Amino acid sequence: MFKSRVINRTLNPVWNQTLEFTLPNSTPEGRGWDLDLEVWDADTFSGDDLCGDGATIRLNEKKYRNYLAHEERFQLNYQGALYIRITRDGWIDDSKFYVLKSREAVYIAADSLVQIYTDSIVGHVRTKIGEILEEVRQSSSLVN
Repeated sequence: MFKSRVINRTLNPVWNQTLEFTLPNSTPEGRGWDLDLEVWDADTFSGDDLCGDGATIRLNEKKYRNYLAHEERFQLNYQGALYIRITRDGWIDDSKFYVLKSREAVYIAADSLVQIYTDSIVGHVRTKIGEILEEVRQSSSLVN
């Protein structure tokens, strides 16, 4: 079993995580392997909840024998979707994938910087508002 990292404090998690595992070249029946996927939320004070029914992907030799990347999308029952990219060892590099992945990483980094900057500004603004309110309280006590 593989488990992704937990993405805290968001209703729209983005993992951008690679999980690798090795399968034998073939199954005795030649039917392939089933990959079961589940998405869970992480609760602090109660048990974690399953987000939707999950999905099962049949990893079939015939489908993946070209060593190209195959993208799959699974709609979750309650909210959101799960996007995965399946590749087989030995596949030829897909430069478009890496360009898009790099662009996505830049967007994620930019979002993180905006969040950090916003959190910093909010802290400063709260401090300044507190100082102004204190000055107003002191000046109104002088008037009374």
